[in-house]
Amino acid sequence: MNLSINGRFLTQQVTGVQRVARELVNGINELIEEGAAPTQSVQILAPKSPLIDPPRLSHIPIHQVGHLGGHAWEQWELSKAAGNEMLLCLGNTAPALRLMANQPTAVMVHDLSFQYFPQAYGLAFRTAYKTLMPLILARSSVLFAVSEAERTKISERYSKAARRMRVIENGGLPDHIADIGTNPRPRTEDYALYVGTLSKLKNAQGLLKTAVSLVRQEGVKFKIVGSSGSVFSQFDIQCPEDVKRNIEFVGQVNDPNELARFYQDAVCLVFPSHYESSGLPPMEAMSQGCPVICSDIPALRERCADAAVYCDPIVPESITEAVRKVIHDGELRSQMSRRGVERARHYRWKTGAAKLLNYLNETAAL
Repeated sequence: MNLSINGRFLTQQVTGVQRVARELVNGINELIEEGAAPTQSVQILAPKSPLIDPPRLSHIPIHQVGHLGGHAWEQWELSKAAGNEMLLCLGNTAPALRLMANQPTAVMVHDLSFQYFPQAYGLAFRTAYKTLMPLILARSSVLFAVSEAERTKISERYSKAARRMRVIENGGLPDHIADIGTNPRPRTEDYALYVGTLSKLKNAQGLLKTAVSLVRQEGVKFKIVGSSGSVFSQFDIQCPEDVKRNIEFVGQVNDPNELARFYQDAVCLVFPSHYESSGLPPMEAMSQGCPVICSDIPALRERCADAAVYCDPIVPESITEAVRKVIHDGELRSQMSRRGVERARHYRWKTGAAKLLNYLNETAAL
């Protein structure tokens, strides 16, 4: 099987979806290098727009083709460049005309959150996805979900997609960095950590209320890693003067080595999302020995099992109490750290890449 990969993600800022694409491509490259990839050739097709931190791939060439960029490039020029070979799209979208022509196309559908939480997205985004997603789910040669929980949710809404949908579990940090966590170093600081975007979907308001409460009651410091923008103007909460010095907004961190250090130094990760299809930060934290507090929701239960302390994201007091329990109970922290490191060993990007290639080859054979 010859495989082309939709490289539009290389022109986008690196958030969760782009991280998944990058790590799976790195995993495929490693498998090719080891002679363990069941493919004849693999290439990435990308727009001629500037690439953001392009990966160094020894066995997967990146070809920049066409004249357009963004969504227009993906819809009009990508399919022509891919021809009749299998096209793998790792970022939720795919060329509509290609799907309608029944050309071999595989799509990773990370979630349908635009349907579950429409208030979290703009009108243009919702309109585009409402048009394209039913076509993707109806006409793709093979579909990939990122967890059994999300596969179930998608199948409930689109039952005909279920038989073509396979699960590729996400990893966490890059595999070589994740392995560092098997011997976590002593912490040099003492703070609670959040990693992710600050949005309604991620329960930013509940997180910030928890941070303010714990700073006041326990003297806990918080570090918040990820894009925040004008977060305090978007939500009801305002950051009071008496806690500002103890709540640090670090901003976006793309370097995985730097991100690993934040996890290594944190007393715990606080991850109270209203919804996740397969959150990356809990597994990143676990791999580095950082105890995890997360929402009691299906995808995170599936992913974290007994290696996390769970809270009710709708009830700020539940989040606060879970954090308080972890920071005051050293035995619990040690237990969660040990369980987390062990749990993280089950989620490696190269393992996901191998499963993905096997599924693609099965589809090509059919």
